[in-house]
Amino acid sequence: MTGLLPSRLLPSHLLGTGGVTGRRPGALDITLGHPGRCPAEPTLAVCIFDDSGSMLGGSDSTGLRYAEAGLALDRVARRCRCGQELAAVLHMNRPTSADLPVTPLNRRTGAAVTAALTVPGDGDGASEMAATLRRAVQLAHSHSRHRSMLAAFSDYELVDDMRTLAAELQGFPGDVHAVVMRSAPPQPLLDADGITVTHVPAGAAPGAVAHALFDTLTTHRPGARPTAARRPA
Repeated sequence: MTGLLPSRLLPSHLLGTGGVTGRRPGALDITLGHPGRCPAEPTLAVCIFDDSGSMLGGSDSTGLRYAEAGLALDRVARRCRCGQELAAVLHMNRPTSADLPVTPLNRRTGAAVTAALTVPGDGDGASEMAATLRRAVQLAHSHSRHRSMLAAFSDYELVDDMRTLAAELQGFPGDVHAVVMRSAPPQPLLDADGITVTHVPAGAAPGAVAHALFDTLTTHRPGARPTAARRPA
Protein backbone atom coordinates (compact mmCIF):
# COMPACT_ATOMS: atom_id res chain seq x y z
CA MET A 1 0.00 0.00 0.00
CA THR A 2 1.45 3.36 -1.02
CA GLY A 3 0.91 6.90 0.09
CA LEU A 4 0.06 6.06 3.68
CA LEU A 5 -0.53 8.88 6.11
CA PRO A 6 0.82 8.64 9.63
CA SER A 7 -1.54 7.12 12.14
CA ARG A 8 -3.33 9.76 14.16
CA LEU A 9 -6.13 10.06 16.69
CA LEU A 10 -8.77 12.52 15.56
CA PRO A 11 -11.26 14.42 17.69
CA SER A 12 -14.84 13.30 17.39
CA HIS A 13 -16.27 16.67 16.22
CA LEU A 14 -19.01 16.27 18.83
CA LEU A 15 -21.96 18.59 18.49
CA GLY A 16 -24.76 19.23 20.91
CA THR A 17 -28.28 18.68 19.63
CA GLY A 18 -31.21 20.75 20.56
CA GLY A 19 -32.89 17.51 21.59
CA VAL A 20 -33.30 14.42 19.43
CA THR A 21 -36.91 13.68 18.62
CA GLY A 22 -36.45 10.56 16.49
CA ARG A 23 -33.98 8.18 14.95
CA ARG A 24 -34.47 9.08 11.32
CA PRO A 25 -31.53 11.09 9.89
CA GLY A 26 -33.81 14.04 9.19
CA ALA A 27 -34.82 14.20 12.85
CA LEU A 28 -31.25 14.67 14.09
CA ASP A 29 -30.07 18.19 14.85
CA ILE A 30 -26.59 17.64 13.38
CA THR A 31 -24.84 19.97 10.96
CA LEU A 32 -22.27 18.48 8.63
CA GLY A 33 -19.69 20.37 6.63
CA HIS A 34 -19.52 21.07 2.92
CA PRO A 35 -19.16 17.84 0.91
CA GLY A 36 -17.18 19.47 -1.87
CA ARG A 37 -17.25 18.38 -5.50
CA CYS A 38 -17.21 15.00 -7.21
CA PRO A 39 -13.77 13.37 -7.10
CA ALA A 40 -11.49 13.31 -10.12
CA GLU A 41 -11.29 9.51 -9.92
CA PRO A 42 -13.95 6.87 -9.15
CA THR A 43 -14.23 6.03 -5.45
CA LEU A 44 -15.54 3.18 -3.30
CA ALA A 45 -16.46 3.64 0.37
CA VAL A 46 -16.89 0.44 2.41
CA CYS A 47 -18.47 0.60 5.86
CA ILE A 48 -18.12 -2.20 8.43
CA PHE A 49 -20.51 -2.26 11.40
CA ASP A 50 -20.13 -4.27 14.61
CA ASP A 51 -23.45 -5.63 15.89
CA SER A 52 -22.04 -7.69 18.75
CA GLY A 53 -23.56 -7.85 22.23
CA SER A 54 -21.20 -5.23 23.64
CA MET A 55 -22.17 -2.76 20.90
CA LEU A 56 -25.89 -3.33 21.34
CA GLY A 57 -25.51 -3.37 25.11
CA GLY A 58 -24.05 0.09 25.49
CA SER A 59 -21.05 0.87 23.29
CA ASP A 60 -23.35 2.77 20.95
CA SER A 61 -24.22 5.06 23.85
CA THR A 62 -26.73 7.20 21.95
CA GLY A 63 -28.22 4.33 19.94
CA LEU A 64 -28.05 6.54 16.85
CA ARG A 65 -25.07 5.23 14.91
CA TYR A 66 -27.11 3.94 11.99
CA ALA A 67 -29.24 7.08 11.75
CA GLU A 68 -26.07 9.19 11.84
CA ALA A 69 -24.39 7.05 9.20
CA GLY A 70 -27.44 7.56 7.00
CA LEU A 71 -27.16 11.31 7.49
CA ALA A 72 -23.53 11.34 6.29
CA LEU A 73 -24.20 9.06 3.32
CA ASP A 74 -27.22 11.12 2.28
CA ARG A 75 -25.25 14.37 2.53
CA VAL A 76 -22.69 13.12 0.00
CA ALA A 77 -25.17 11.23 -2.19
CA ARG A 78 -27.16 14.40 -2.80
CA ARG A 79 -24.05 16.10 -4.19
CA CYS A 80 -22.87 13.32 -6.50
CA ARG A 81 -23.22 14.22 -10.17
CA CYS A 82 -20.53 11.95 -11.64
CA GLY A 83 -22.09 8.54 -10.96
CA GLN A 84 -18.63 7.23 -10.05
CA GLU A 85 -18.93 7.24 -6.26
CA LEU A 86 -19.81 3.80 -4.89
CA ALA A 87 -20.59 2.54 -1.40
CA ALA A 88 -21.01 -0.82 0.34
CA VAL A 89 -22.14 -1.78 3.86
CA LEU A 90 -20.95 -4.96 5.61
CA HIS A 91 -22.08 -6.30 8.97
CA MET A 92 -19.82 -8.47 11.15
CA ASN A 93 -19.06 -11.34 10.85
CA ARG A 94 -20.86 -13.39 8.22
CA PRO A 95 -22.84 -12.04 5.25
CA THR A 96 -26.33 -10.86 6.24
CA SER A 97 -29.52 -9.79 4.51
CA ALA A 98 -28.79 -6.21 5.54
CA ASP A 99 -25.45 -6.05 3.73
CA LEU A 100 -25.37 -3.54 0.88
CA PRO A 101 -23.46 -4.71 -2.19
CA VAL A 102 -21.40 -2.18 -4.07
CA THR A 103 -23.97 0.46 -5.07
CA PRO A 104 -23.76 3.91 -6.66
CA LEU A 105 -24.03 6.62 -4.02
CA ASN A 106 -26.65 9.01 -5.38
CA ARG A 107 -30.20 10.24 -4.79
CA ARG A 108 -31.79 7.25 -6.49
CA THR A 109 -30.21 4.63 -4.20
CA GLY A 110 -31.28 6.17 -0.91
CA ALA A 111 -33.79 3.45 -0.02
CA ALA A 112 -31.26 0.66 -0.58
CA VAL A 113 -28.64 2.42 1.54
CA THR A 114 -31.12 3.09 4.34
CA ALA A 115 -32.20 -0.57 4.39
CA ALA A 116 -28.59 -1.59 5.08
CA LEU A 117 -28.26 0.72 8.06
CA THR A 118 -29.85 -1.51 10.68
CA VAL A 119 -29.00 -4.38 12.98
CA PRO A 120 -29.53 -7.42 10.73
CA GLY A 121 -32.05 -9.95 11.98
CA ASP A 122 -29.94 -12.80 10.62
CA GLY A 123 -26.60 -11.56 11.97
CA ASP A 124 -24.51 -13.78 14.22
CA GLY A 125 -23.59 -11.08 16.78
CA ALA A 126 -19.94 -12.02 16.42
CA SER A 127 -17.19 -10.02 18.13
CA GLU A 128 -14.82 -10.75 15.28
CA MET A 129 -13.93 -8.45 12.40
CA ALA A 130 -11.34 -10.40 10.39
CA ALA A 131 -13.69 -12.24 8.03
CA THR A 132 -15.67 -9.09 7.30
CA LEU A 133 -12.50 -7.13 6.72
CA ARG A 134 -11.38 -9.70 4.17
CA ARG A 135 -14.67 -9.25 2.33
CA ALA A 136 -14.03 -5.51 2.31
CA VAL A 137 -10.57 -6.10 0.85
CA GLN A 138 -12.07 -8.31 -1.86
CA LEU A 139 -14.55 -5.58 -2.78
CA ALA A 140 -11.72 -3.06 -3.06
CA HIS A 141 -9.63 -5.38 -5.21
CA SER A 142 -12.60 -6.09 -7.48
CA HIS A 143 -12.93 -2.34 -8.06
CA SER A 144 -9.27 -1.63 -8.61
CA ARG A 145 -9.98 1.45 -10.75
CA HIS A 146 -11.59 3.10 -7.75
CA ARG A 147 -9.87 4.82 -4.86
CA SER A 148 -11.12 2.88 -1.86
CA MET A 149 -11.92 4.05 1.66
CA LEU A 150 -12.83 1.90 4.65
CA ALA A 151 -14.71 3.05 7.77
CA ALA A 152 -14.96 0.36 10.49
CA PHE A 153 -17.30 1.12 13.41
CA SER A 154 -16.74 -1.06 16.50
CA ASP A 155 -15.86 -0.88 20.18
CA TYR A 156 -12.88 -3.07 19.20
CA GLU A 157 -13.58 -5.37 22.14
CA LEU A 158 -13.01 -8.24 19.73
CA VAL A 159 -11.80 -11.81 19.82
CA ASP A 160 -9.39 -10.93 17.01
CA ASP A 161 -5.77 -10.56 17.99
CA MET A 162 -5.54 -6.78 17.82
CA ARG A 163 -2.02 -6.62 16.43
CA THR A 164 -2.97 -9.02 13.66
CA LEU A 165 -6.16 -7.11 12.95
CA ALA A 166 -4.29 -3.80 12.83
CA ALA A 167 -1.90 -5.31 10.30
CA GLU A 168 -4.83 -6.53 8.20
CA LEU A 169 -6.42 -3.10 8.36
CA GLN A 170 -3.14 -1.64 7.14
CA GLY A 171 -3.33 -4.07 4.21
CA PHE A 172 -6.61 -2.62 2.98
CA PRO A 173 -5.87 -1.08 -0.44
CA GLY A 174 -6.96 2.44 0.39
CA ASP A 175 -7.68 4.87 3.21
CA VAL A 176 -8.59 3.26 6.56
CA HIS A 177 -10.65 4.91 9.32
CA ALA A 178 -11.18 2.97 12.56
CA VAL A 179 -14.02 4.51 14.57
CA VAL A 180 -13.80 3.27 18.17
CA MET A 181 -17.08 3.37 20.07
CA ARG A 182 -16.89 3.94 23.86
CA SER A 183 -13.77 1.88 24.62
CA ALA A 184 -10.30 3.39 24.66
CA PRO A 185 -8.69 2.88 21.24
CA PRO A 186 -6.44 -0.22 21.33
CA GLN A 187 -2.77 0.69 21.24
CA PRO A 188 -2.02 -1.45 18.14
CA LEU A 189 -4.48 0.71 16.18
CA LEU A 190 -2.84 3.90 17.40
CA ASP A 191 0.61 2.52 16.59
CA ALA A 192 -0.29 1.39 13.07
CA ASP A 193 0.84 3.70 10.27
CA GLY A 194 -1.89 4.56 7.78
CA ILE A 195 -4.87 4.03 10.09
CA THR A 196 -6.88 7.09 11.10
CA VAL A 197 -8.49 6.54 14.51
CA THR A 198 -11.51 8.45 15.84
CA HIS A 199 -12.72 7.83 19.39
CA VAL A 200 -16.44 8.23 20.15
CA PRO A 201 -16.43 8.14 23.97
CA ALA A 202 -19.21 7.06 26.30
CA GLY A 203 -21.85 9.74 26.61
CA ALA A 204 -20.91 11.41 23.35
CA ALA A 205 -23.55 13.76 22.04
CA PRO A 206 -25.13 12.80 18.72
CA GLY A 207 -22.96 13.88 15.80
CA ALA A 208 -19.70 11.99 16.35
CA VAL A 209 -20.53 9.03 14.11
CA ALA A 210 -21.95 11.22 11.36
CA HIS A 211 -18.84 13.39 11.31
CA ALA A 212 -16.50 10.40 11.32
CA LEU A 213 -18.19 8.84 8.30
CA PHE A 214 -18.52 12.20 6.56
CA ASP A 215 -14.75 12.62 6.89
CA THR A 216 -14.23 9.24 5.22
CA LEU A 217 -16.72 9.82 2.42
CA THR A 218 -15.21 13.19 1.51
CA THR A 219 -11.56 12.08 1.61
CA HIS A 220 -11.15 12.52 -2.15
CA ARG A 221 -13.80 15.20 -2.78
CA PRO A 222 -12.15 18.52 -3.71
CA GLY A 223 -13.28 21.44 -1.59
CA ALA A 224 -14.80 19.30 1.18
CA ARG A 225 -14.77 20.99 4.59
CA PRO A 226 -15.61 19.57 8.01
CA THR A 227 -17.86 21.63 10.25
CA ALA A 228 -15.15 22.20 12.86
CA ALA A 229 -11.45 22.62 12.23
CA ARG A 230 -9.36 19.61 13.23
CA ARG A 231 -7.22 19.97 16.30
CA PRO A 232 -3.71 18.57 16.06
CA ALA A 233 -3.35 15.11 17.65
